[in-house]
Amino acid sequence: MPRTPRNPLAFGNGLPVSNGAFHTRRRRLVQPAFHRERIAEYFEVMPACAAARPSTPRSAGPVRRALRNAGDG
Repeated sequence: MPRTPRNPLAFGNGLPVSNGAFHTRRRRLVQPAFHRERIAEYFEVMPACAAARPSTPRSAGPVRRALRNAGDG
């Protein structure tokens, strides 16, 4: 398998581009979050989290104002 070029400015030092002992340590830290039972728990929690979020992002207000004002110029 060809090795992915490592460019820390573009990819950082994250799990997908690391290798060796650093990769193994990091993978073991995140691996429990992707266990089948844990994923099933996420499906139970996600609808409540989504319902608690506002229907539009907080940043939508300034963007809408800027677009509205752009037509006034």
